[in-house]
Amino acid sequence: MTTHPDTEPTDAVDAPENGDELERTTSDQLARIKRYDQRLEDWLASLKDEAGQRSPEVLSALAAKAQDVADYLNKTAERAKAKKQVSGVASSEETKGDESGSINA
Repeated sequence: MTTHPDTEPTDAVDAPENGDELERTTSDQLARIKRYDQRLEDWLASLKDEAGQRSPEVLSALAAKAQDVADYLNKTAERAKAKKQVSGVASSEETKGDESGSINA
């Protein structure tokens, strides 16, 4: 697998023990996403500028690659939503447990 110099690792802390760490991790992830978004916008602008100079075969290959990227991003978004829902359910269950514990006390 080739590593591109302008890509960044996507490993994130799954269970930060500190609220500040979670905030910093979220902030770092948002900044990374904004940089990725800017690179994609630049890449798309470049493709649009050069599209008229490309052969139909090259354009078809670019379209196929763009579809692969779109599919990957959609799957990543779905996983992130599922992970967020699971963590949301877990935290709401913890809240319910805390509330029921205080009632019994």
